Amino acid sequence: MRDHPNDHPPQEMRFLPVLSLAVGHGTVDLYGSFIFPLLPLFAERFDLSLTLVGSLVSIVFVADGLSQPVFGYVGDQMRRPWMAMLAPLWVAVATGFLGLATGYGMLVILVILSGTGRSAYHPQGAASVTQYAGRRKAFTLSLFTAVGELGFSLGPILATGLIALAGFQGILYATPLGFVVTALLYAAVFRDVNFRPSSWKPPPLKEVLETLARNRRNLIRLWLIVVLRNIADLSVLGFLPVLLTLQGWSTLQTGFMVSVFLFGGVLGGIVGGWISDRLGEGPVIVGSLAMAFVILELALILPGLWGTFFLILGSFCLVSSNPVTIALAQRCAPESIATASSLMLGLGWGTGGLMVTFVGIMADRIGLIGALRIVTLCLIIAILLALGLPRVVKPETYREI
Repeated sequence: MRDHPNDHPPQEMRFLPVLSLAVGHGTVDLYGSFIFPLLPLFAERFDLSLTLVGSLVSIVFVADGLSQPVFGYVGDQMRRPWMAMLAPLWVAVATGFLGLATGYGMLVILVILSGTGRSAYHPQGAASVTQYAGRRKAFTLSLFTAVGELGFSLGPILATGLIALAGFQGILYATPLGFVVTALLYAAVFRDVNFRPSSWKPPPLKEVLETLARNRRNLIRLWLIVVLRNIADLSVLGFLPVLLTLQGWSTLQTGFMVSVFLFGGVLGGIVGGWISDRLGEGPVIVGSLAMAFVILELALILPGLWGTFFLILGSFCLVSSNPVTIALAQRCAPESIATASSLMLGLGWGTGGLMVTFVGIMADRIGLIGALRIVTLCLIIAILLALGLPRVVKPETYREI
């Protein structure tokens, strides 16, 4: 019988490696959200249409998302956490050089490099942190996720603050953080000779694919729900800075509001997981999508601060089902968690992000508000799909999906 790296986990949580991996997650996601409040500035500097702005948003999520299954499988094969260690440095350098971009082509190259760096970190970082969890696996995974989401929500504030202080080149001042975090991961995790047990053997690709194939019906349904939800979420996220700029908000104000929007998602994920433990996955997914549809429609109709408030509340509702869908996907392939998570989260994220380009094309023709209102209709389809998911009454009655 094949040994798995977590067959004999330590009984006590090792705090320093767990904290280091969580900080690494927060760091790569911090850099990951830098570009959003800068989109109006890049659009003005390089005379970009809404279509090209939308294409940049798509590239961000495609580079990060669609490559995750590859990195997830490769990460399952590695004895050492090479990708998790190097990713913060990799992402920091690519993001820092955004401040020196001379045109749209250079922006695209840097965004791709930054996105693939984040994609390399996520599956291996999530799989690595469980090796140090001991009996507190749920706590370590929640800490790992929460720090990543916190970093993602703080990125816009840091990016706009650096630009306010030093202009576009100020983004370079954020680069040293990546060097420091890579050094921390090297000392706390990479040098750990017990990172993988000597008997570890990676799951063969055939076995991984067979596991996924046995549960393909519900995996496809889950994936479609994630894609449709992300089309709405990422479209609003990508074009929110443009919308606020058109309404007369300053760069700093826009960065702050984008961070608040993302922080609403942080709280939503925590609350959604808490409710799911008590009511089951189905009610959380259906209820959150239905509430998000109504709230986002109100946000796009109402003017001024009320509209902004409902956008933030909409982010809370959209992201609240995120940990629930990931948990369902992981139960479909428990022996290849990194690969299963990356297939669901990565492909769902990347495919949803890819569609933002088409939202930009629509916005150039019918206006930004009209395009975003049409996009929220994706949530209706997602609700109908979610109604067909297995119904679970209590956590202790979970059945395989």
